[in-house]
Amino acid sequence: MTNFRSFLVLFVIFLFLLNANARNADRNDDRFSDSGQPEDTEFVIAANAMSFTSKNDHSKYKSRGYLTTPSELQEIRSKAIEGIEPYKSSVEHAIAFAKGLWQWEAPSGRITCLASKSPAYLMKGNTLIYAKALAYHLQENEQYAHQVMERITDLLQITSFGEPGNSLKPDRQCQLNLSWAIPGFIRAADLLENLHAWQESDLKYEFQNWLAEIIYPTISFTAETSMSNWGAAATNACTYIADYLWDRPDLALVSYNRFDARKRTTARTPAEAYRHAIELALGRMNGMRSEASGGSSRACDNDPMTKSMIRPDGGIPDELRRGSTGCSGDRILEDDHSNMYSQTHLEGLIAQAELLLRRGDKSLYDNIRNDNLVYDFESPEGNDYQVVLPRGRGSLKKAVLFILDNPSFQKPRALRSAAEVVHRYYRHPAMLKAVLRKRPTSGGRPLGFETLTHAFAEGENPGLPPTVSPPRDPGHHDYSADESPEGDLR
Repeated sequence: MTNFRSFLVLFVIFLFLLNANARNADRNDDRFSDSGQPEDTEFVIAANAMSFTSKNDHSKYKSRGYLTTPSELQEIRSKAIEGIEPYKSSVEHAIAFAKGLWQWEAPSGRITCLASKSPAYLMKGNTLIYAKALAYHLQENEQYAHQVMERITDLLQITSFGEPGNSLKPDRQCQLNLSWAIPGFIRAADLLENLHAWQESDLKYEFQNWLAEIIYPTISFTAETSMSNWGAAATNACTYIADYLWDRPDLALVSYNRFDARKRTTARTPAEAYRHAIELALGRMNGMRSEASGGSSRACDNDPMTKSMIRPDGGIPDELRRGSTGCSGDRILEDDHSNMYSQTHLEGLIAQAELLLRRGDKSLYDNIRNDNLVYDFESPEGNDYQVVLPRGRGSLKKAVLFILDNPSFQKPRALRSAAEVVHRYYRHPAMLKAVLRKRPTSGGRPLGFETLTHAFAEGENPGLPPTVSPPRDPGHHDYSADESPEGDLR
């Protein structure tokens, strides 16, 4: 009889706990709207605070990290729960953004890019999909992660963005648009690495194949030929793709070369393509590349006195030429295209520099050439020139300060958010002043949610981000920052 009573008591307790768990589940479901998004941002953050440190094992995360990693997001989330700024407001901003509805129809087949904002699925969706991947970690809510998987699956229905290697629009416009949008999808996918559903599916494998077969050949031509913001964006996207394929040495990344190259295409392993993208960036920064045949007919390289590079004063001629400043101007005169495109150029370069930093390589952040170098090149008009490249060229830091700390018309646009990233590295007061004008920011194009991932509280002194190794070819000599190429690709 005693045993029966004991059993009955245990059975009643079991039913009580089961019912309580069901009620909790119902309450959790009530937090979501019809769109599947949390209704109350602050409540959801606080509700999970008790499980913040115990629920996650940092060792299981496999993210490579492009602007952040799951472990960094956990630290940011913890500080947001404590009410520390700018973490609290930036977390709330990212989660509110992630709650947005996906409004764009999934494209398929061959896609034509008629404008800078098409297709909207990519051009507007890249920021939202990244926000949802961030919210997956910030709220520990897998529903966001499954939405990311769904959107990446839809991308795979696209079979072409026009003819690779075409220098004419609309195909050329697709090369730029993809360069802006694809990094956001890669960052989002990278933040799913600890998700069981992602690990059990073939989606990462299929996404990698799609990036290698459809995207990389399309954007590679612009990376090879352009000295402007188009080239900076494409080079960054090529770096992202090559890095994301670090575990796929079976894939070949095919570049469409400049029209004056000996071969129309070049196939590289992901590790080789990664190193090549660094060469392209350094060549553009250091003035050791030029817009020859296939480049812009309006390029500053048509005048040897305004050779493209990051000049010793930080000006970028091929962006300054687009407005009132002109190729040789020493300051931005108006808030026109000289200002806008200089900052757009730096967005792509900063994104690439940050990726390299997270692979243990400071070469783009610290680059500066202190030699006078005689350089021969062919202009887009077919003329042969020889110039002496000046000392002090190639500095990313000087290029940022040309915009933000030059006695001229100063209006941060793209750099309002991108400066969060460079300020964390350089700690320059002019960069901090720019970002403090408007926080938090969601950014966009090659970057996103930089206040969330890079801003820090007053009195804090964060160190360098966590690193993983760059892509490697089995049996080949490993690339190191000390062996950074000079960028001369002739």
